[in-house]
Amino acid sequence: MKKRLSVALALTAVASAIVGTTSASAATEFGSGCTANKSQDGAVWVSTGHSTASPLPVTAPISGVITEWHVNSDQEATAEGNLAGEFSRIFQQRLLVLRSEGTESFKVVAEASGGPLNLKGSNTYLSRLPVGQGDYLGLAGNPYALYCETKSEADTFGSTVGGTPVGSTFKVKLAKGLQVPVTARVEPDVDGDGYGDETQDQCPQSSAYQTACPTVLVSSLS
Repeated sequence: MKKRLSVALALTAVASAIVGTTSASAATEFGSGCTANKSQDGAVWVSTGHSTASPLPVTAPISGVITEWHVNSDQEATAEGNLAGEFSRIFQQRLLVLRSEGTESFKVVAEASGGPLNLKGSNTYLSRLPVGQGDYLGLAGNPYALYCETKSEADTFGSTVGGTPVGSTFKVKLAKGLQVPVTARVEPDVDGDGYGDETQDQCPQSSAYQTACPTVLVSSLS
């Protein structure tokens, strides 16, 4: 009887770990919240440093999953009236998760395509991208990539042209006074299932489930 009771208590502890509540929010944002006022075709951008006025870190402060990303734009192309829809299609952006491999080299570790772009406002896109602590955000265009001209010497920026598929490494040309108008929300992924623990995973204690954790019933009866 005592042996069975001990087993039951152990199983109860395991069940509590699976169905227990999550901790307080650990999600955080990083990147540059600037508003795009410039664009260029065929380009890939990455912000490498921020002025002290920026409220966000330039690199991912934690490892986890990017569950959404944002692009701010103030492009006058919307003034073209009937062409606004066409420009929205042309200006679709592609998010890159970049890992530094030296002062001027980056490796593309993940990417996500955004939908139609509101050229005179904020844009939010949902995603499920892995990100490591210290990774950077890059932006590429289809075919025009947006960027911000800030004129601040503390805002540093890298750029390249050409294809940048996942797994590739590329070198950038460094500049100052420029930023990439993209921020991202990163959530922890404690169970390593590729889903953000706060908004995408209802069972962050187990990689076997993304829906609500199953209820485990135990009994101490002989």
